[in-house]
Amino acid sequence: MDQRPSGAIRFCGWMSIILLLLGMLFKAMHWPGAGPAVILGCLFFLFFYLPFWFKSVYTKERRGILFFQFFTLFLTGLYLLFKVMHWPGAALVYYSWWYYSLFFVL
Repeated sequence: MDQRPSGAIRFCGWMSIILLLLGMLFKAMHWPGAGPAVILGCLFFLFFYLPFWFKSVYTKERRGILFFQFFTLFLTGLYLLFKVMHWPGAALVYYSWWYYSLFFVL
C-alpha cells in the first residue's frame, strides 16, 4: 500500500508551515501582519492538516494510539497559539497540556 500523503494533506501541511514560519519571522522583527499569519498558520494546522492526517492513517487496530497522538498535537498547537499571541487563558491551556502529557502520554 502506498504510504505517501495525499495532495490535500501536503497542501495543508505546507500552508501551515509557511504561514507559521512567516508569522514567527514577522513577530520576531515586530513587522505588521504577524498576528494574522500566526493565527492562520495554527488554525490551518489544527483544523485542516490534523483531521486530514488522522483520516489518512486511521485504522481500527491503531485507533487508541492515533486518538492520543491527535489530541496531543491538537493541545500542543492550541497551547503554542495562545502562548505566542499572549491571549488570556494561555496558562489554562498550558496546564491542561502539561497535566495531560504527564498523566496520559508518559
